Amino acid sequence: MPDLFVSLVDFFVYLLLSFLVGHIFLTFIPEAKKPFVQVPEKLLLASPLLIAILTIGPILKLSLSYSKDFGFYQAFFTVLTDLRSGQAWMMTVIICLCVWLFRMIKAPNLLQLLFLFALIFVFGYGGHSASISPVWGIVNHVLHFTGAVLWVGILLNVGWFGEKEQNWSAFLNWFTPLAAGCLVLMITSGLFLMSFVMNIFDYANAFPLSYGQYLFIKHIGVLAVIAFAIVNGGLASYAKSNRFRVLHWIRAETVILGVVFFFTSLLGTQSPPHNIGETLSTNGESFLFRSFKGTANIPVHADFSVSIAGVVFAFMSISFLALFYISLFRNGSVKVGLLFCFLVMISFYLAAMNSFSFS
Repeated sequence: MPDLFVSLVDFFVYLLLSFLVGHIFLTFIPEAKKPFVQVPEKLLLASPLLIAILTIGPILKLSLSYSKDFGFYQAFFTVLTDLRSGQAWMMTVIICLCVWLFRMIKAPNLLQLLFLFALIFVFGYGGHSASISPVWGIVNHVLHFTGAVLWVGILLNVGWFGEKEQNWSAFLNWFTPLAAGCLVLMITSGLFLMSFVMNIFDYANAFPLSYGQYLFIKHIGVLAVIAFAIVNGGLASYAKSNRFRVLHWIRAETVILGVVFFFTSLLGTQSPPHNIGETLSTNGESFLFRSFKGTANIPVHADFSVSIAGVVFAFMSISFLALFYISLFRNGSVKVGLLFCFLVMISFYLAAMNSFSFS
């Protein structure tokens, strides 16, 4: 089963779980402190069932890899009973069915929310970091994932299912500090998660690997999300254009968050670089790295060096960031703003790749 397919499955699982958590969380917020949000009940009922179905993807991948020796059915049973990922999937199915049932019988929203957070815990249990550190691996995975799905989930509901830009100031009064808290939680827990799979000081040394490339692009996406958060959380109130539409910019922010989620899902299919040299010998260089740098020597040693190309792309990144904010004040066009945001990300990436030499 191709890694890209598994990554896409995980990506949609992240979105569905975020959507559910965000929707249930918003039910606890008074109507006067949030925009009007109307979500089809069929979508709310389908989401937990889709999560249960989609999360079988990695289980099938493992079963197929083991089936060469045992046969598929025996391999599938072995994965479910002996491996953390299989046990986590069985718990996932049970929890998702409970959430679906609670939705059907109109159970209290608090009960639904608790089961969704139990699902986040199960994902942490089945994650790679939990196999390295059963306690702190799960704790940091749960904290990291909770911060992400809560932030993204609220924005998904407000941006794509909000029908009126009402109570915006009241919404920002509580959401802005919540989003800031989620960001801090994601960064701190993310650093701990990184420390489980690699030496943080080897961050640039991991660039030749697909894992290092995806991690770096994910972090660039987080920086782009912060740029959008500044717009939606503060600068939007100062924008003078009468064509500025807050909900449209919220949707644009979810697009960038979707990029972050996608590269997070790609990371889940890669071998963690516990030992960069061994991983590089086994898996080879990333396609992206080969496109810019060719091959890397083992042991890998990244050196920062100023280059003309690196300086040019860094200047372009700063210029596109300035144009991103100028577009907000000049015409409020979300399409133009989103374009400049992607150009910032691309030029920042190119600046970094042209500013390191590998020996």
